[in-house]
Amino acid sequence: MVRESHNERIGIRGGVKVIRFQTRGRSNSVVGLFIFLIVGVVFLIIGLKMYSRQQNFAKTGVAVSATVVNIVSQKSSDSVTYKPEVEFQTKSGETIQVVHSMGSNPSRYKKGDVVDIIYSPDNPYEIMMDSAFEKVVFPFIFIGLGGLCCLISLGSVVGVVKRLLFRGITS
Repeated sequence: MVRESHNERIGIRGGVKVIRFQTRGRSNSVVGLFIFLIVGVVFLIIGLKMYSRQQNFAKTGVAVSATVVNIVSQKSSDSVTYKPEVEFQTKSGETIQVVHSMGSNPSRYKKGDVVDIIYSPDNPYEIMMDSAFEKVVFPFIFIGLGGLCCLISLGSVVGVVKRLLFRGITS
């Protein structure tokens, strides 16, 4: 007598009830691990490029103080992000007003705040806040998530290979 359910196979051999669990969708889990690994690698690459770009921008850019003149709200389908609009003078004396590309909710800045920024000498409308968060922490969030995804997927692959090798040795 053999009865099958969705994940087990029950049979009787020599008067002993034998239950064998079947692994269905093993190829799906391998594909999932592979996709998880790819996502991890993509996050690592994005984080490393972002870190490199931010460090290079900080080295080649011009550091100045700026004043937050406005908080610009940007609505998406389910949230609102607040971005600071800053005004500063370039080294040549030109007054520039620009909305920063990164926002938050709630706003990290308020109108009238004086902030340190770095602007590109080639394009003063390209700025970044002169903060550890923007130069280091934000890129390292991507690097950390990517590394974690890679470690989890590679660790799972090592576990699967060990189980397969152990089964091969003991059978």
